[in-house]
Amino acid sequence: MSETSETLTPVDEAAAAFEELRQEIALMRRAVTGLSAEHASIEVPDYSQTLGRMAAALNAILKTNKELAEAPALQMNARNWAEHIAEASQAARQADREALDRARSGLDEIARVMSASLDSARTADKQLTWLLCAAGGGLTVGVLIGVVLARFVG
Repeated sequence: MSETSETLTPVDEAAAAFEELRQEIALMRRAVTGLSAEHASIEVPDYSQTLGRMAAALNAILKTNKELAEAPALQMNARNWAEHIAEASQAARQADREALDRARSGLDEIARVMSASLDSARTADKQLTWLLCAAGGGLTVGVLIGVVLARFVG
């Protein structure tokens, strides 16, 4: 048997290899047919609404980005910012300067009015002193004249 199997072995091996190849090809054919059938049975969802919402959102984002890019603040460089800050601070200092000038003028006016009132009070006090002195002197002179006349008459 071994002699027979040795002479028949190459033929049997070739036939076995062809049979094995035929089976692999048949298996591949069934697999491809199954894949085609499976692929045909797959339902692809309709993404048109989702894509429409995504497109609308993307357009809104693009519009916002364009508006931001065109914003004057984003188009300024450091020199422009420095100039704007200097102008704003100068305007603020000018407003402060004007407020201080108004306050100083108000204080000067108050001081002038108070000084005039004090001067007026001092003048009134001096006038009262002179009036009292004059009244006292007049009373004294009148009493003396009365005493002198009372002696002469009496």
